[in-house]
Amino acid sequence: MSDSVIIFKMRGDDRVREMLNRMVTRFPEEIKRGIGESAFYVQGRVKRLLSNRVMKHRSGNLAASINSRVEVVGRAISGIVGAGGPVPIAQGVAAPKVYAKIHEFGGTIKPKKQFLTIPKPENLKPSGVTRFTMKQRPDLFVFVKSVTIPERSYLRRGLIENREQVNRLIERGVKRAVDAANRGGA
Repeated sequence: MSDSVIIFKMRGDDRVREMLNRMVTRFPEEIKRGIGESAFYVQGRVKRLLSNRVMKHRSGNLAASINSRVEVVGRAISGIVGAGGPVPIAQGVAAPKVYAKIHEFGGTIKPKKQFLTIPKPENLKPSGVTRFTMKQRPDLFVFVKSVTIPERSYLRRGLIENREQVNRLIERGVKRAVDAANRGGA
């Protein structure tokens, strides 16, 4: 089955034709700008969710790894908000990309060797970081075969909770393109 195509020809009014040509030129640029603004907005909202709303704040590395960008592939323009980008690692803390996905979707972590070492509550600072390493105080750790992490969606939740504002920012980009075409700007 072939695609349906509508073809139209415009005759006469050169001003209308020029305006439409300007809009076609300006439209992708302004849509890209609107999508970029919306992605940046969601990025900020996701970082707020990570400040004790979705999960307990510890090092701030996951929030620092939240990023946004705009990608153009052919005629498709996408706003992308993600986690796990490069963040300086301090004191041997795992890079956010290691744990970004498990927090967003949940899942079970199994050891690479025999056991996972989990710090006992008395070995945790108020921030949740361990006071001692396994080598320093093995008595302050328990050994388990697996750990199940519950879903703590922050990326999807950040988009869902801000869907209306995202739509407004993209609509603003469309309006800018139309306004520029009406004014005669290119």
